[in-house]
Amino acid sequence: ANASEKERLYIDASYASAIDKNPGKRIEILKIMEQRYPKEKQVYAELGQYYVVQGMHKEAVEVYNKALALDPQYGMVLNLMADAYANVGDYRMAIEYLGRYATASPGEPDPLDGMGDMYFSLGDMEAAMVKYKEALAIRPEFFSSYKIAFICGLQEDYAAAVEWVDYFLKHSPPAISMGGARGWKSYYYWMMGERRQSSLLLDEAQRLWGSMENRYFVALVDFLGSWLLLERGELDSGLKLQERSTAVLVDVNPTEKAYHTAELELYRGLVALRKGEVELARRQVVAVEAQMPQ
Repeated sequence: ANASEKERLYIDASYASAIDKNPGKRIEILKIMEQRYPKEKQVYAELGQYYVVQGMHKEAVEVYNKALALDPQYGMVLNLMADAYANVGDYRMAIEYLGRYATASPGEPDPLDGMGDMYFSLGDMEAAMVKYKEALAIRPEFFSSYKIAFICGLQEDYAAAVEWVDYFLKHSPPAISMGGARGWKSYYYWMMGERRQSSLLLDEAQRLWGSMENRYFVALVDFLGSWLLLERGELDSGLKLQERSTAVLVDVNPTEKAYHTAELELYRGLVALRKGEVELARRQVVAVEAQMPQ
């Protein structure tokens, strides 16, 4: 059967983005659709996503509200609206929309997990853990258990952190949990002072992730391993591992360049301090501060 005009425009918009790599043309098509099909909620959703990427918060909220006027239970846009507010730091408004999303989709863990993220951003760790646990009650294999482990680690309750990582290992698909959980367990055991167990887990994570040929995951393990080497006094080996892991982490995720660069400069400063090179260590402190947001 021949595609309708609306279907053809959707296809043209997708083609412009995916094949032509021309987002401007895609938006032109979506704006045409907005005029021709004012009751097509998906058009407003896609326009809003474009506006968010462009930093046009007001415009994104306007088109998302048009979609919600057509369908107040539109879970996708309720979630996108929450993301839009989170992007400008309005986490409480984000929580409001995620709450509506949770009501509209009672069997979905995503909005509850998202609310946990917003509470975490507000610094309310207890409320965050409540929402993460609610998400897990719906879907035990969800990543919320990882986030609870992270909060336990921040609270220096490393034994509880290990328990939550074990929960993640028990419920998550092996392809996902193979190396990551072991890497994090290694870190928590290190913080508890159990260096031997930490090293064993890190070696296992390296082996598992290496078999997956995933540069990013291997770099994360190298990053953790560099700190173990620093503590053991293997300064040059540790620094080489830290530099190698930083290069990969920045290459894979350029948006976190400042964070990873600051970590590397800190590491270099600690190496200099361990070697008695005080002036170099001081310069590294300045280098770390240069990476911090103003």
